[in-house]
Amino acid sequence: MATDDTVTESSFEKPLPPPEYVEVPLTSRRKDQTWNHCKILRKDSHTVLWCVYCGQTYKGMPINKMKQHIAGVGDNVTACRVPSKALKSVYFKPMINEICEHGPAAVFNELSGDIMKHVVEDLKEEAENCIRRCGKNEISLLVEENLENGKVFLHFSLYFVDGVKHYRTIDGKSATKSLEHMFTIFEEVTTSIGEEKILQVVCKNAGIYVDVGVKLEVEFPTVFWTPCAAHVAKLIIKDFERIQWIRDTCDKAKFLLNFILKNDTGINIDGVSRDEIGFLAVKELKKLEGCLKSLVSTVKWVDSELSKSKEGQDAYDRIVDDTFWKNCDSITVLMNLVTKLLMVVSGIKEPGLGYALAWMHKTKMEIKNLFDNQQLGDGDYKDFWKIIDKRWGYLQKHRLHIRDSDKAEVCIL
Repeated sequence: MATDDTVTESSFEKPLPPPEYVEVPLTSRRKDQTWNHCKILRKDSHTVLWCVYCGQTYKGMPINKMKQHIAGVGDNVTACRVPSKALKSVYFKPMINEICEHGPAAVFNELSGDIMKHVVEDLKEEAENCIRRCGKNEISLLVEENLENGKVFLHFSLYFVDGVKHYRTIDGKSATKSLEHMFTIFEEVTTSIGEEKILQVVCKNAGIYVDVGVKLEVEFPTVFWTPCAAHVAKLIIKDFERIQWIRDTCDKAKFLLNFILKNDTGINIDGVSRDEIGFLAVKELKKLEGCLKSLVSTVKWVDSELSKSKEGQDAYDRIVDDTFWKNCDSITVLMNLVTKLLMVVSGIKEPGLGYALAWMHKTKMEIKNLFDNQQLGDGDYKDFWKIIDKRWGYLQKHRLHIRDSDKAEVCIL
């Protein structure tokens, strides 16, 4: 129970949504944390984003604008006003003290910079302590490439028996275009940790990273390069999407999604954009099969100008095509399999290489069973097996996997 000196979320006097609007439930696909601080409201065909703290609304669903509003930044948005009860928060006085320490000219950048400096120092100390505790060949060095605001960053993390610790982040924009520059970064990080403590370096299995991995094993004979299993699984999915009957079905699904979004069909597909491609387009469209078939069977559709247009006729041909929907069923089943595989290699608690290989074998056998039971479309299960073996081949023959050692099963993420 909140005391007089404590502020909880429920103690704020939050505004109520306008009565003429109806709240639209959020879909599970909305992962941005900003959605926890706003709601989607709809009146007839008009949609707005509504701030739960001050009641400010923005037309459409501009989540970035709402993010700026809540944070109080941006030139074209009004800052969210926090309720006066925040003055009673146990954190308010320490915040004021912190501001006073920086003097009357304290600004956001100064405060956040000081805090960030302490956070970075703490993370660095934690990583160094982990390295000191680890023995020979007990660390897997995980490397992830991220694109943030047009910049490329390389994030290096330490995976060891107690968990994962961030080690270092490096600006890698120029490195991604130069093998020598990229290798120099990997070499310096490996040396700073200690070659003898690293068992393997795990990174993407594409482009320059393959060359760096091979060169790394030559320079450091006791360190193994291991392709990221999650990245390999994503490449397998992309290769599946290039199979002719799957590609044709995905293209038709994307056309129908764009058709619904573009025209006034009366079908609500909140949370779906025109950029949906591949398996995702098929998955989203499959949910609308019944609605679409009902739509084109109505008198309203038959009498509409849209049904007589070329676009409408093309949409009709796809909607009433039983083979198309059968292929959508096949792709949905296949997508569930490969998505489950991706989730396994991305998030298993004990991500051993052997464990991932076992899941890949299980996926191959399930694909074969689907073809045997005529649950997949045209082609042969061997087409899918060839793709899997091509992408997964290096991991199957990896020296860490075939050598007789418990340490071979450290990490493949």
